[in-house]
Amino acid sequence: MIRRPPRSTPKPSSAASDVYKRQLNKEDGHVGGYTSGVANGPDKKVKESRDLTIPRYIKDPRICRYIDELADVTTAYCENYPVLKNVKWDLVSDFNIQWDPKGGGVHALHCERSDAHPQCCNRMVAWMTYLNDIEEGGETYFKQQECKVRPKKGLTLLWPADWTHFHKGIPAPNEEKMIITGWYDHVI
Repeated sequence: MIRRPPRSTPKPSSAASDVYKRQLNKEDGHVGGYTSGVANGPDKKVKESRDLTIPRYIKDPRICRYIDELADVTTAYCENYPVLKNVKWDLVSDFNIQWDPKGGGVHALHCERSDAHPQCCNRMVAWMTYLNDIEEGGETYFKQQECKVRPKKGLTLLWPADWTHFHKGIPAPNEEKMIITGWYDHVI
């Protein structure tokens, strides 16, 4: 089940957005990090966005503040699901600030462990914070739960990374959308 955390959500969403915008190359629109797609160009039927990869060890004070706030939200999440305290998991992977143009986003249903790639296999809990409000569309749709979550700046979601939570982004036709997203992994 998707839970909105009972405590405050991470506040430095403007700072994360600022980090993204500072990495934007004004000449070609390329963002340092990963631009979705394949060698022959992006498959916009699957995903139409640009991702800025943030190394988990970065010492930028805005990102460190965000990670601290995310830890508080995660602690509250674990209070709702005490069994999670019996499993070893942590923030060990790099994460992304994702920008979706008008009508863009992740269009295909997916779960965070739906890929056999070694990078995905240890994912346990996914997290996402909306960096802006969206008036029309832009929701995150969770299929099995038949739930749509409207983007609200600062709102953080946590959910199991497995097949029980297939989801996709519903395009926002008139607005750009920004999120910061990543995963907690099993620690062996």
